[in-house]
Amino acid sequence: MRTPGVLFGLLLLLAMDNLVSVRGTLLDRQQKPMAGARVIFTSMETSKATVAESDARGSFVLTGMTIGNYMVEVWNAQGVREFQTRVQLVTSSVPVVFDIHLGSYKPGRPSPDDGKMAVGRVSQVEMVRLAEENVTAIRINGLIEKYQRLLAVQDWQRAIEVLRQLIDLNPERWEYYQNLGILLDQTGLYGGATEALEKGILLAMKSLPEAADQQARRRDIGAMMMVQGNALSSLDRVEEAVALFSRAADFGPKTGMAYFHACRAQGNHGKFEAAIAFCRKAVAADPGKWEFYRQLAGLLERRNDPADAMRNYDRGIELVRKVLADKPDPLADAALGQMLTAEGHLYAHARKFDQAIPLFTEATAHAAWPALPWFNLCATYFNVNRRAEAVAACDQALKADPLMPDAWFVKATTLYAQGQSVNGKYVVPDGTVEALSKYIELEPSGQRAGQVRRMLRSLKAEAQI
Repeated sequence: MRTPGVLFGLLLLLAMDNLVSVRGTLLDRQQKPMAGARVIFTSMETSKATVAESDARGSFVLTGMTIGNYMVEVWNAQGVREFQTRVQLVTSSVPVVFDIHLGSYKPGRPSPDDGKMAVGRVSQVEMVRLAEENVTAIRINGLIEKYQRLLAVQDWQRAIEVLRQLIDLNPERWEYYQNLGILLDQTGLYGGATEALEKGILLAMKSLPEAADQQARRRDIGAMMMVQGNALSSLDRVEEAVALFSRAADFGPKTGMAYFHACRAQGNHGKFEAAIAFCRKAVAADPGKWEFYRQLAGLLERRNDPADAMRNYDRGIELVRKVLADKPDPLADAALGQMLTAEGHLYAHARKFDQAIPLFTEATAHAAWPALPWFNLCATYFNVNRRAEAVAACDQALKADPLMPDAWFVKATTLYAQGQSVNGKYVVPDGTVEALSKYIELEPSGQRAGQVRRMLRSLKAEAQI
């Protein structure tokens, strides 16, 4: 189960269209309020109409509209069109005020936009339909506001319920399926996430030719494909996931990220060669992402290709240092610690201890679990017979994690090796017995338990216990 609210999910969850409210007053040609008149806003992008009826004071309110261009019409109580113009709604932060005073226009005068002010009538049936659509729009607006409040308090289950209600009210809105799929994926309901995202992708693809910003719509489609791919990967449907990631790469502009997700999916299922190929594609598409180099280096390390792994760790470390030089970033900081530790381990394994030591040393300041680089530093100092530094590094590891048995063991054996024969007895430094005993306490059946018990028996025989 993924943790809800992490970056990838929430950034997409905020991508819903803004809704606009319009209020105003109608005055007839004698500057008197027009009661019972219909005000109709028709979207020029979707042809959807929103209607309101003016009250006794001529006031009207419309809600639930999206930002964009609209044809505005006013029909009097007798069903005769009195006014027509075009407007652009550009804000949703406050209600738009739109007053219409017919006295400003003489009968038969061209309309303010294109002269199409032909007189006509709207049937009662059509007016009822438009009124019903406006009621639905108001309900949708209220549900979206509720949904946003639930997201703010991270009430994921109730947010999912609201999204299902929104889909019932308007099953053609791809954004609802996008949001539902993301939340279901984040809460571990991968099957439902796959179905919701598939529907969202189909609807978004269908609307792509008419989208006002086709590039943005393509980005949204590609993002949905990546989330659906992750859900499929979690269901062990790896080939389907990889196919989706490859399709997402065609939608751009995050081509590298799509290949990166394919790399992770293949790697998580043990398909290392295919994973490495996708990670190389990710690096080629976007060579400035440290995440790609870290993933690639880890795969190369598992393939037992240390030289190539170290080259990629070097590049990833270089890039993440630039990120941290610009601003603090806890995720990047932890990644730097992990890459430094991993590369240091490769050098230590190759017995290139002089190269490993500075990497482990730097990692201690960045690692999410600093006990690990401190322990690696302790073991490396032990291997080069720098015993005092080994003990000091082990003490730092144990300060970070007192329950780390290997650190107790290396400290114990280092101290034990520093013992001296005094008056025929083998005398060890202070702390040796404590370290040996602590290891046995933590790992009574551990790999080194027999060796530790022999040292303890030897010291007991020497009456040091």
